[in-house]
Amino acid sequence: MWVCVFGLFLCSFFSYMKRSVDCPLLDLFLSSLFWIFSLCCLFIVCMLVLIP
Repeated sequence: MWVCVFGLFLCSFFSYMKRSVDCPLLDLFLSSLFWIFSLCCLFIVCMLVLIP
């Protein structure tokens, strides 16, 4: 449950950062960081669901 809340918080934070920053390199870095975090969250959720 708290993972979902944390993920939503990070999503809103990253979208806010992307809106306020005009640097392409930093934008790329934030995007890749966001994707890595999303994949990690997905992996953790799968582990929690598959391994009771």
